[in-house]
Amino acid sequence: MVTQKLDPSPEKSIWDQMRSPASGGGSPGRPSLPRLMVWLVLFVSVTYLVYALRLVSTSRPCPEEDPFSTARRLSSTTSFSSSTDTQTRNRTEARREPEEALQRTELKHIVFGIAASAKLWDQRKSYIKLWWFVMGDDDTVFVTENLLRVLNKYDHRQFYYIGSLSESHLQNIYFSYGMAYGGGGFAISYPLAKALSEMQDSCIRRYPGLYGSDDRIQACMAELGVPLTKELGFHQ
Repeated sequence: MVTQKLDPSPEKSIWDQMRSPASGGGSPGRPSLPRLMVWLVLFVSVTYLVYALRLVSTSRPCPEEDPFSTARRLSSTTSFSSSTDTQTRNRTEARREPEEALQRTELKHIVFGIAASAKLWDQRKSYIKLWWFVMGDDDTVFVTENLLRVLNKYDHRQFYYIGSLSESHLQNIYFSYGMAYGGGGFAISYPLAKALSEMQDSCIRRYPGLYGSDDRIQACMAELGVPLTKELGFHQ
């Protein structure tokens, strides 16, 4: 026979066998991908929910702030700063005053003046920066240690005219026991010397008959109302 009709059933069965493993093997793997996506979405949702709940539980409500509270705080801060500065300055000044009051009189605070020509005023005017002016004759001897001990008993910021009387009873009667004699020397505090400088010229012109410098000083002291503070150490 030239031709022979083949039975198509064996070929069909072979084709079906070749196709069935592919279709049968793929069917079990398809459900795994959707299941993974579901678990991923579920995990993200739970994580977000936990985070949101924690954020809400730990957050605090914002306080309602008065619109004028900021201005009041700034004003109170400024007033507190100014009061603090004032208290600091007061404490500094309070400390400075006792230190100045407790400072002892030293030799550098005393100037010794001897009668001399007015031409020397330019060199001697810087002496007014000192605490005490001590006057004496050209033959007066000052023991500086004893002088400091005596002057340290007095406040150099007050009016003081310190000296001693004469050994002559008649002289003391004549000057009413109110004059410090230049032979033993006398001391004048700085404020008193400053007040004396403002009226000394007119005072001297009012008493032209007075000769000695100690006599003239005592007359001016009487006008200023400053009495003699007696210290026996100033003796002649």
